[in-house]
Amino acid sequence: MGDGIAAFFFKDSTQRFLKNPWALPGIAPLFAAAQLFYLSQPEDVYLNTVAGQLEFLVIALIGCLSMVILSFRLQSWNVLSWLRVFGFHSLYIYVMHVMVAAGVRVVMTKFGHVTNPYLLLGSAIFFGMTLPVIFYNFLVENGPLWFLFTYRKKKPKSAPAPASREALAS
Repeated sequence: MGDGIAAFFFKDSTQRFLKNPWALPGIAPLFAAAQLFYLSQPEDVYLNTVAGQLEFLVIALIGCLSMVILSFRLQSWNVLSWLRVFGFHSLYIYVMHVMVAAGVRVVMTKFGHVTNPYLLLGSAIFFGMTLPVIFYNFLVENGPLWFLFTYRKKKPKSAPAPASREALAS
């Protein structure tokens, strides 16, 4: 579905709408109504019928659009800009987070004898997001494991050439 709407998403008119300061207050009531409707339904209504699944799809798409608009607003307000790091590394986090979180859980439970579910969950989320970023930056980007996420090695960035004497004299 994302691939299908990508061409529409990157149109200038769509980008103008998403960046419009009134888009977030405009979508907020629809988002709230969709969430209230979703929460008022019985648990299994979305599993048993095609109509229920279509309702769930519409609610999910309203939620996705709301989060995209909220992201554009946060960017324009320059709020939570540190989240961009995770956005840039989202592929690497997606690919590695389960392995990292499972490893953290095993180490904490078997060796640290930690059984508190909140501590385990918090640690797994924290390390499941940060360790893939660290792994990518130190070992993959220009390191020995460059082949894990690309088929062609990046050329190292060269230092800028020193200015010639003629350029400095003028």
